[in-house]
Amino acid sequence: MCQMCDAGIGDDPILMQQWFDQQDALLRERIRRVGWAFQSVDGADAEGRPGFTYTIGMGGFDHPEFVVFGLAPGHCAYILDELCSQVRAGGALRDGDEVQTASLEFPVRLFSLPNPDQVLLLTQTEYRLPGSDPVPALQVTYADFRGRYPWEPGYCYPQWLQPMPGTFSS
Repeated sequence: MCQMCDAGIGDDPILMQQWFDQQDALLRERIRRVGWAFQSVDGADAEGRPGFTYTIGMGGFDHPEFVVFGLAPGHCAYILDELCSQVRAGGALRDGDEVQTASLEFPVRLFSLPNPDQVLLLTQTEYRLPGSDPVPALQVTYADFRGRYPWEPGYCYPQWLQPMPGTFSS
């Protein structure tokens, strides 16, 4: 069930607009307070389409956004919070970087996402200027419990959970 359905909004256009306005205000307040927010998108397991979570607001640090595929939103938020905190502390994470910290149980590798306008829809709506390039993003790819990435032999999770950068769109 969706949040609008849970709130009992129904088809009333005025209530729908009020709900969207409140969600937008909550998003902006979180970004103002913390520096970033997250947006999670449910997957369709039967169709081999992973869920994913992405950041909104990293442009305020002059940094690309982040996206993680194939994990529950809480797990994604944990990883993304760690990466965003590194950026807020002055770190610059780039395409090809492998990140391992005491907080992350497994390494992650970062790749430029060539199609952020097809994946990070809310980020683009909030921050992309008319006629400008899409807001850039880095795809966060995580290793399995053996330290293997999706492109390596013996990777233990289904390949579709972590699509290679540029092969997925919403």
